[in-house]
Amino acid sequence: MKNIKWLLGLAVVAGLLISGSPAMAQGQGQKGKTAEKQKGEKKGRMGEGQGQKGQQGHPGQEQMGKGKHDKERPAGWDKGKKEGWESDVPPGWEKWDEAQKAKWQSDLDDAREKVRAKGKAGKKHSKSQLDSACVALDEGVRAGVPIEEVSGVIEKGIGKGLKGREMQATARAMADGARKGIETAPMTTFVHQKLDEGLRGEALSAQIEAEVERRHAEKVKNEEMAAQQAQEALEREQAAKAKKWWQFWK
Repeated sequence: MKNIKWLLGLAVVAGLLISGSPAMAQGQGQKGKTAEKQKGEKKGRMGEGQGQKGQQGHPGQEQMGKGKHDKERPAGWDKGKKEGWESDVPPGWEKWDEAQKAKWQSDLDDAREKVRAKGKAGKKHSKSQLDSACVALDEGVRAGVPIEEVSGVIEKGIGKGLKGREMQATARAMADGARKGIETAPMTTFVHQKLDEGLRGEALSAQIEAEVERRHAEKVKNEEMAAQQAQEALEREQAAKAKKWWQFWK
């Protein structure tokens, strides 16, 4: 009897082992596939990382060949419209005839040549600095400041040893005044005075900006006062023309 029970138990265990072996095999297969998949994904990520690292280590063509002087070039110099320019042409351009447009362009080209000649004569400015000076010239005149006024300031700035970005900041402040409707001639005189005082850099541009704001506030105040006076005059005129009630009986 003992032997029979032992044999039955052995048969049950063997049956369980046989029935469980496919599932175990399948589980091991899936585990193997999962491990292989994770290994492949890890390898792919490593490849991507090396690719990105390689790209970072090798700058693009547009970043190559940039030396000290190229870094000093004004923003947007090689991209057509320059940074800070609101328009490529001065105000009222659409109302000019072809002769006026041609003369303006010719005068601007002449002014650029004078600026470069001034810089080369002093031998204190690199090509990139003179490029910046020409951008400053363009920015001022395209905002509506007369060419001769901007070129006079730029040439004096070159004579005073101002760097390209200093001249750009100066011209940008003058351009801001022109866009705000401030008379350019008095502002140009103001800038010449500050250059003669020896101001440069942030100190120079800050004083020009402050003067622009002062003159603009004064301009707005005068315009509001003039508008109020005009309105009061109109009301008085209308009151004088209006008939009183007893006048209708005459």
